[in-house]
Amino acid sequence: MYYLTYAIEHGLPDDLARRLTGLVLSLVAVSIVVHGISVTPLMNRYEALVRRRVAGE
Repeated sequence: MYYLTYAIEHGLPDDLARRLTGLVLSLVAVSIVVHGISVTPLMNRYEALVRRRVAGE
């Protein structure tokens, strides 16, 4: 977002700015969804690994 705003403020053509804004906002939304979906299974795996290591000591 920062670099997009920087480019827009420094003369990025309007048509390109609109296309890039749509692309950047879409990628941010996809990233939020993917991270939201993946965090619980990954944290469960991590916690199980930690429990096994602690139990093995």
